[in-house]
Amino acid sequence: MQLNAVARLFYSPRLLLSTRQPGSLSSVPSCGLHATATLNDAGTATKSVPEKPKRPMNTYIRFAQSIRSSLASANPQASPTDISKLAAVKWQSLDQATKAKLEEEYKREQAVWLQKNAKYLSQLTDAQKAEIKLERQQRNEGKVKREQKRMLKELGRPKRPMNAYLRFCAQNKPAPGLLVGAYESGP
Repeated sequence: MQLNAVARLFYSPRLLLSTRQPGSLSSVPSCGLHATATLNDAGTATKSVPEKPKRPMNTYIRFAQSIRSSLASANPQASPTDISKLAAVKWQSLDQATKAKLEEEYKREQAVWLQKNAKYLSQLTDAQKAEIKLERQQRNEGKVKREQKRMLKELGRPKRPMNAYLRFCAQNKPAPGLLVGAYESGP
């Protein structure tokens, strides 16, 4: 098991810590301050990129969401996983006419979404497209780093040794159960 994990870690093409271009940071002025987002009146961060239209729910998700509350009230002791399983059973036994109706509704919403998405993509400037691409790249890098950290933890990577200050604190730590005022330091 561990040998396979090591092989995946070291022979993975995702081992790169950063996929940024080598000279991409040379144009950014380094002043020691972090970049911050501006806030609008509501207190949320404003973005230069308009909000992307949300994709419509597929037929099964739409059906499951419509019956979830009735299943939850009929089975109050059931966990969310059990409720999802019950919804799947109901979906399997659902008649074709209802499924076709849900499918037709989905196709209508999908057509509207395709138009909205095409309009959204056409109004983006090149700078906004680059910003979206950079955000996506940063999200992917974060995923890769989290996966590598998880794999190293799974493999039992040793922790870093304590520095001198932490060793001093551990040696001079008061006994458990003593009150804060009852502890007296040495001479």
